[in-house]
Amino acid sequence: MVQPRLNQEGSRSLFSGSGSSPESGSGKSSARAKQAEARAIAEAAAASWLEWFNRVFARSFRMTQALTKQVGALLAQGHSEKPDMRGVALYLAMRWEDKPDMAAFLVPPSILRVTKFEARLELAREWDRTVNGQKIWGSP
Repeated sequence: MVQPRLNQEGSRSLFSGSGSSPESGSGKSSARAKQAEARAIAEAAAASWLEWFNRVFARSFRMTQALTKQVGALLAQGHSEKPDMRGVALYLAMRWEDKPDMAAFLVPPSILRVTKFEARLELAREWDRTVNGQKIWGSP
């Protein structure tokens, strides 16, 4: 039976000195590196999407942490900036263009709302397939 030993901090651990313990920090630094990489990817995707959105819709929204978090959450769910996030924005713009009361919702926080994105994505893909000539997602 393995006896716990005192590690460098003076507490008992089965992993004392092995370098592979949860306390050693290597797992934490790896997790931090992965989080930093995911955050950088989310920031780049959010910046790309926002630049495209502002150009296409003649708007001037600025980057926010909330937008980066929304994009990061969508990326973590397996969605892409192109075509998914752009496609949903185009679909909603087409759907809401003749509804002045809905114009207020054609903004990044609303378009990329995580809780509604999956349903909107399905509607956008159906619209692209049946009406738009599969210009966004292409052939299945």
